[in-house]
Amino acid sequence: MKYISFLIGGKYQYVLLSSIATVIQTATTNVNLFMVNGTHKYVLTGTNLGTGVESAQAIQAAMFKAASTGWTNADMQVTLPGGSAITSVAVATI
Repeated sequence: MKYISFLIGGKYQYVLLSSIATVIQTATTNVNLFMVNGTHKYVLTGTNLGTGVESAQAIQAAMFKAASTGWTNADMQVTLPGGSAITSVAVATI
């Protein structure tokens, strides 16, 4: 299993890589990770996530790196653009 992780309040929050179907940045404060089950999404809330797709691209890059590494490297930390931060991860229905 592979995970991407977000540093939130000094602790890591992990999201299972194989559960993510697509990543869409909806605002400067939100990024949605839609789950493959089609009924739920991870809602990432943060600050200064960018005005375009900067944070979504950073998450996608971490997903690609995680998928490209060996099985012993199970976690890939998401590195957001400078000044950006994720403050919470929640699950919501679509």
